[in-house]
Amino acid sequence: MSTKFDPDDVSSLELLRIVPLNEAEYLSGMTAEDLQRRFPDKIIEIGENGLGMRAMDALLLTPS
Repeated sequence: MSTKFDPDDVSSLELLRIVPLNEAEYLSGMTAEDLQRRFPDKIIEIGENGLGMRAMDALLLTPS
């Protein structure tokens, strides 16, 4: 099994899933702090202390 992310292996439903911020970091290639600072409109509260983001949003963001 490959550990490299392959966007062709992702279903439409999976792209709509809300992922924890640490997974969004992996998908976007940015740190959680960068995601929160640059894209606050994409951050979603999950639970009392958790933050997340839609997988699709994390994949579409560019670290520049």
